[in-house]
Amino acid sequence: MKNVLIKLIPEFNFIKDSILKEKVLRTWEEAIQSGNWKISDLLRLPFALSIKDCSVSLIKHVRGVTQVCSESEKVLRKLYQGEIRINRDYLLAGALLHDIGKLLEYKKKEGTFIKTFCIYFRNTSCIYTLNTHSHSPSLCHQFVKYHLW
Repeated sequence: MKNVLIKLIPEFNFIKDSILKEKVLRTWEEAIQSGNWKISDLLRLPFALSIKDCSVSLIKHVRGVTQVCSESEKVLRKLYQGEIRINRDYLLAGALLHDIGKLLEYKKKEGTFIKTFCIYFRNTSCIYTLNTHSHSPSLCHQFVKYHLW
């Protein structure tokens, strides 16, 4: 499954810390298994069910967010010149995981995608999943707390 995920989302390779990268990949694997998703579904799953006829997949959205974070980190590093330290790998892990809970919140029913429970539960589940794999609760909470809306 890891190789398939890396092929779908090559931005996993942006993470230099191999242990963190492995944890992010395992979290994706667990969310895919828990949500009972097929890879073909992931390619069609819209990143936002609230946008009518959304044609951008969750995979493409996650890739875009991760690329934006990668480029933003480069700009901020150059601009701040060491005044503020940014952990690039944590930033990228957060980007790759920022919507992971949608794999638990959304379901495929009769060929269409639907929400199955509320956003709060999705983010709570995400925190639990991240804590289970990362053994770094404070980091996990930071990934998710700014994504509640």
